[in-house]
Amino acid sequence: MITQSAQAKFEQYPVIAAVRTPEDFHCALESKVAVVFMVGGDVFKVRDEIARVKASNRLIFFHMDLVEGIGKDGSGIHFAKEEFGIDGIQSTKAHLLKLAKHENLMTCHRIFLMDFQALESGMHMLKQSQPDFVELTPGIVPRIVRKVNLEFKQPVISSGLVSREKDIKVLQEAGAHNIVCSNRKLWSL
Repeated sequence: MITQSAQAKFEQYPVIAAVRTPEDFHCALESKVAVVFMVGGDVFKVRDEIARVKASNRLIFFHMDLVEGIGKDGSGIHFAKEEFGIDGIQSTKAHLLKLAKHENLMTCHRIFLMDFQALESGMHMLKQSQPDFVELTPGIVPRIVRKVNLEFKQPVISSGLVSREKDIKVLQEAGAHNIVCSNRKLWSL
C-alpha cells in the first residue's frame, strides 16, 4: 500500500538507483535519488549501507528474486521487513507480491518484455497481483509504457537498458512514473 509520504518520494525525483554493491549504495546516498532498488548482492554484506539508506529518509525495495541471503517466501519477506526495514519488494512472482501485501509492504511487479506473448502474459499477471507499481524491462520501449498506462492505474516504472539522459526524457514523455537505472551518472541529473 502506498502512503502519501511514499508517493511523495517517488515523485521527488524520477530516477531510482539500482544497487548491488557497497560502492553502489555509497553513490546512491551521494545522489539525488529518493528511492533505491536493491537488485542483487548479499544483504549481510551491505547491512550498514541499507541502514544508511533508511537513515537518509529514502525508500528501499528488495528485489526478492535476486537479493541473496533471504528466503524467497513469506518468512523471508517478513524477515526483510523486520530486520532491514524495507519499504517494499520487487518480484516477477505474483505470489511473493501477495505475501508482501500481507506485510503491508509496497509491491512492484517486474515484467520482462521479450515479445508480445510475454507482454500479454504479463498483463494477465498484473491483473492477478494488483501491485502498487508496474516495472517494465527493458525500459526503453515508450510505446509499451503508453499501452500499460492505458490499461492499468498503477504507476509504470521503466528499467533495463536505460543508459542516457535522453532515454529518461523519452520514457517520462511516454508516461513512465520513474526510471530505474544502474548508471550512476544518471542518478543526479
